Amino acid sequence: MAVGNMLHPRSQGIEVYAEQIKAVSESDFWISDRLLLFVGALLIAVFLLAPHRTMLDGLASKATRDAWASATNAEQDVSLRVAEAIEEIDVGVFSLWIILFSAATFIVYGLAVAMSDNFPKWLGWAATVLMRRKTMAK
Repeated sequence: MAVGNMLHPRSQGIEVYAEQIKAVSESDFWISDRLLLFVGALLIAVFLLAPHRTMLDGLASKATRDAWASATNAEQDVSLRVAEAIEEIDVGVFSLWIILFSAATFIVYGLAVAMSDNFPKWLGWAATVLMRRKTMAK
């Protein structure tokens, strides 16, 4: 994503829209740049999801389930309790993950829109309140 951003066509005076429009229209790299930015964002999402899948869900959950399945009758109660504890931790971590990377993002965007002079303030406040209510309901 950084490469796409560095190669992104820009005019000398990016705040002058006419110059920026001209720079983009003269660029042969615009479509490739958009694809680079998309692939970069996709890779960021994958790398943010990867630790969650391997730290608890992928490794600890499998190990505790295997231990329970191979435990003797006397050990199965303890193994089951450990597997249940891992499951509770997994649910807690996943819930926090969802709040941080889903809800919080939209709440911050909603607040940004509400504070902006470029959009109707009610739109940003509505998005913020709706997303907060949705998050609190979970």
